[in-house]
Amino acid sequence: MACAAQAQSFQQVAPNSNFFANWQFQQFSSTPPASPIDLASGASNTDISLAGRTLTITNESPAGGYFQVRTAAFSDPASLPANIGISDPTVAFSTVSNRLGDDALFTFSQPLPRGTTLFITDLDIDETANIHFLDCNGNPVDASGFTFLQVSVTSPSNPPNYSVQGAAPDRYWNLEGIADNTNLTNGIIIDSDQVCGVRASSARATAATGGSAYIGYFFGMPWVNVNKSVASVNGSAAQTRVSQPQDTVAYSIVINNPGGIAVTLAAGTFQENLPAGVTFASSADFTCAGLSCTNTADVVVPAYGSITLHIAVKVDAGLNTRTTPSLTNVVALPGLDCSAAGNHCSATTVTTLDAAPSAASVPASGPWSLTLLAALLAGCGYAFRRARPS
Repeated sequence: MACAAQAQSFQQVAPNSNFFANWQFQQFSSTPPASPIDLASGASNTDISLAGRTLTITNESPAGGYFQVRTAAFSDPASLPANIGISDPTVAFSTVSNRLGDDALFTFSQPLPRGTTLFITDLDIDETANIHFLDCNGNPVDASGFTFLQVSVTSPSNPPNYSVQGAAPDRYWNLEGIADNTNLTNGIIIDSDQVCGVRASSARATAATGGSAYIGYFFGMPWVNVNKSVASVNGSAAQTRVSQPQDTVAYSIVINNPGGIAVTLAAGTFQENLPAGVTFASSADFTCAGLSCTNTADVVVPAYGSITLHIAVKVDAGLNTRTTPSLTNVVALPGLDCSAAGNHCSATTVTTLDAAPSAASVPASGPWSLTLLAALLAGCGYAFRRARPS
């Protein structure tokens, strides 16, 4: 039997904290099923995703093991603190449930960013779950530095006992229900950028002690808002238009984290797409290859905080308004919905410069050109008469 390990890192979702603001939760890629999907031993389901990452769920139970993919509520609304950033706590997320004694493997198509949380719901008395975390090659990830997140608050039954067990590198989490916690939810915050998979094994000490013999699992991810703007042109914040070739345009990208967990954007994941007609000039935050730039180092956006990234470009010498009336610079981030409220992923700069007009731009014939020629000839004749000796 596992013992509670109170020395493990612990975090509680506080009332009025807006903790889950802007979070993304796993969803069915197609229409959620009207009834649970049964997975036979060895079978998988790939109809779920999280922020662009495909989630494959595999029933690793022995032959005859029972496993379901279903929709379920985030938590019992009455158990949640008030004003924590979930607009509808009863909204159905895709949730995996298993009859106790069975094993589930969750694998993602890309590593999960730090702060991604595995939520566990409906962990009742006499039920236990051993949860191992895996990298993208299936190797164990040491989970001893992860954090227990208490979400539901229903004293004294919450939270369950929790501890980290095993030896490095396969230190894993053990959760043990201490009361009939039906529909209550807690989580484990993943403090690693190497996790691609989770293996959950469950057991029950007695055949039936309150509630149904299921544990539900689902994943959520804290995410950010992005606001891009023109910071200056040629060093002047008041100047917003490009008026000369070789002008330098500086952009700022403010990344705001409205949620309660720091968000880490791994190096190379934040994409800065420069428009045609400019050349990368400078940045301490981005590395560029041609017009494609990515963040050079990990970007950590603190909980309830923001950071600002900077990049500058130089306008090409041959640019003119007839071919390029404006320059639009765009950023992209996997899982970021640029159309959602709070996001502004592009910045447009109007160009007012023109290339020097060529001789061909003034017609050789026509009334205006003839009038101009006549005026020039008349002026030259007058100057000649004034210059003749009397």
